Amino acid sequence: MIESNGRRIGYVHVWCYAGSIYQRALESLLSQGALKDADALIWDLRDGWGGAQPEYLDLFNARAPTMQVTDRSGTSEFVNVKWRKPVAMLVNGRTRSGKEVLAYGFKKYRLGELIGTRTEGAVLAATAFLMASGLLLLAVEDVRVDGERLEGVGVTPTIEVQAGAAYAGSDDPQLSRAVAVLSGS
Repeated sequence: MIESNGRRIGYVHVWCYAGSIYQRALESLLSQGALKDADALIWDLRDGWGGAQPEYLDLFNARAPTMQVTDRSGTSEFVNVKWRKPVAMLVNGRTRSGKEVLAYGFKKYRLGELIGTRTEGAVLAATAFLMASGLLLLAVEDVRVDGERLEGVGVTPTIEVQAGAAYAGSDDPQLSRAVAVLSGS
């Protein structure tokens, strides 16, 4: 949680989207976890692995309901979680694959500010093969998003901010800009 200008801004960095478990973890953080009381959210998709699916953006669809189900033992679970507060997404030249699909939709459908630098432009469907010496990722299919090809193009942010030499903590100009945008400072 980042405090700025009287606002509590939640921050989450999703390093990997290779499986829906990561999206479910994000939904849990926002609905009943450490970020549920935040006034705004910074969703950091810089670096790491892709694998994200377009439906992950549904988390920010304010026009659909969230449902809470409680069983007989009193255990509650949220279904179809929605975040209805301000959000900004961080991207860079190492945001790739399915994360670029999310960045594209986030920008196109104006879910919030897309902050950072152009994404990598590596959006082909791939299959991973575990080899004795490591992992082989083989691109096997072309991908178009809303009819557009992002491969070799990437996604340009709405607010361009270059990264510092070593972005981390207070030395991260992209994160600082997101905090300023969401806190109104």
